[in-house]
Amino acid sequence: MRAQKLPDVEWNYSDLSNYSDDCVRGIFLYEYFRYSDKLRKLVIRCREGRAPIWSPLSPLDEEWIREATNGNDAFFPLVQQLKSCPGFPDTPALQIIKNGYPGASQTDSGKDWLRDLGSVGAVHLYGRETLDSDSEITDEFQKFSSKCSQLENEPGIEYHFKGSVQARKSESIFVLGLNWNAPDKQIIQDFRKVVLNRRPEQFRELARIPAQQTAFGKFFGKLPFKPISALNWLGVLRRRNAVKTWREFFSLYERQDFSRGVERAREEDCRKAKLILDWFHTGATLHANNFK
Repeated sequence: MRAQKLPDVEWNYSDLSNYSDDCVRGIFLYEYFRYSDKLRKLVIRCREGRAPIWSPLSPLDEEWIREATNGNDAFFPLVQQLKSCPGFPDTPALQIIKNGYPGASQTDSGKDWLRDLGSVGAVHLYGRETLDSDSEITDEFQKFSSKCSQLENEPGIEYHFKGSVQARKSESIFVLGLNWNAPDKQIIQDFRKVVLNRRPEQFRELARIPAQQTAFGKFFGKLPFKPISALNWLGVLRRRNAVKTWREFFSLYERQDFSRGVERAREEDCRKAKLILDWFHTGATLHANNFK
């Protein structure tokens, strides 16, 4: 039986130049999780038996994530985002951009959601309450909602923090007051000054990493590849695994004479994509020489 050509939304990432770094990185994270059998099943497992799907991760969910990612709790917010998307893993990221976030009315919300996914890990919202995984779903959702609620204040009111928050080794927690009487530009300028001036010395060397090549969690640092390149490599791997031979691959997708030289180039693309998948699974060190 002749192999069928995969739809472009499954592999063609050639038209992403106008998207933000965070959006492209979101597509990169979404698609590598989606293509990895191990990570795809992990997200689905954390979603099963919980309603609604956007409910917070339970302690058991977190245990599963640590087991699957060699103890990396930096995956928590990423898995939370992915399991909360009703289109994952069936809907390609390019389809989400085109048709919008599944279930939403705004067509541009898909791009916004992927952009948010790409920025996961930089800023976390901490609430006052610790969620009880054994409580009823309705009670759990009410607690989750309260974490995201804005406090309505009165002049001179005094707030007391009730509860505790345990920061990771790479995190700092601040109590910030915002004066909404100030213009947006001033708020942004003051926020940057207050936060960035408090970056600990041991993290200063990471301050200038290009946003498009930033990793996350315990992998935090500079990636030896651009996410758009990683997507193109994944596109080759995905197409190659959908056919039996390289001749079929070139016949379906590249329409050029088959040669050992171009085959080797595409084999290199597949090798790089597999290295990145292994990095997600095990935290294996990524060496720049392997991606030249």
